[in-house]
Amino acid sequence: MTLLATLITTAQDDVVSAVAPHQVVLSGPGGAMQPPSPEVVTAISARLTSVAPPVKTGYLTTEKVHVTVKDAGIGAVLVVDTPEQASRLNNHPLTDAQIQILHHGGLLVWDDGPTQRPLLTHDLASDRVIATSPALPAIRTTFEPAWTAGVSGLLLSATAQRLNLTVTPAAVVFTDISEPQATAAEQAAIDNGLDPLQVGIYQPPEPIKVPPAYYTAVLGLAAIVLATTMAVARSQVITLRSYLGRLIAIGLSPRWARHVLLIQNGLVILVSTALAALIAVPPVVITAVKIRGFTLSIPWTWLLMTTAAFYLATITASILASRRLASDDRLTA
Repeated sequence: MTLLATLITTAQDDVVSAVAPHQVVLSGPGGAMQPPSPEVVTAISARLTSVAPPVKTGYLTTEKVHVTVKDAGIGAVLVVDTPEQASRLNNHPLTDAQIQILHHGGLLVWDDGPTQRPLLTHDLASDRVIATSPALPAIRTTFEPAWTAGVSGLLLSATAQRLNLTVTPAAVVFTDISEPQATAAEQAAIDNGLDPLQVGIYQPPEPIKVPPAYYTAVLGLAAIVLATTMAVARSQVITLRSYLGRLIAIGLSPRWARHVLLIQNGLVILVSTALAALIAVPPVVITAVKIRGFTLSIPWTWLLMTTAAFYLATITASILASRRLASDDRLTA
């Protein structure tokens, strides 16, 4: 159950909305890396007159070259004009250290790694690195997921200009947008006969749909273990029936015999529970710690309900079998 819950939670965390909350992203048909048409920008700006001027983004990608951050994957490099614009895209203020890094010609990156990172210029035709920039100061930043997907870092346009790198205009982004304003922006494109797909608004990610077969398999295994537990508890009573019957025949109380059975079966299932946890939990925990992005999720409610069902089944089977012991074996011993 823990493994299934962890896999579901991890998969859900990996689902990222194309547009960040409280933002309206104007872009071309190809997505955020393409600029919107001037008509769309004019129409939406006229409708959103009460908000701050939009953030104009860009990427260090052209028709011939693609620039990446070394040791940060193959994602593009996002470009804005000021740290304040980066904060707006992030929906959260940057720290003073992050702002200083940007002002001093550095990078915001999303992963742990060297604090000095050069930019690699790749030829799109051959994917060969054709140029390497001087190492730039880099600082790890927790950034809005909608802007980190497919992106390896962020820098200022002034830094790109200093390095003689071409910035290709991309999406135009309105920030601090309420839900009614986002709906109005989308409607503005329709009212002006423009492509509404060029107006991106936040949509919550769809929940992960788990195939029913997964739940069926888990419940089936639990049912098998539950039935086995009851059978084992009953067989232990049957095995000890003759021995306990003789003790009852010489004067020991049937209540004492039932207590012996209950205590024995309770200890067995207690030890079994501890061993099961010892075997099952560490691998899942180690996997969650070692694998980046693996989110540990423990379904405590289901685990407690299942454990309680096992204990209840064991006690019930033991009580029923011990009643037969008290009524029959006392006479036959």
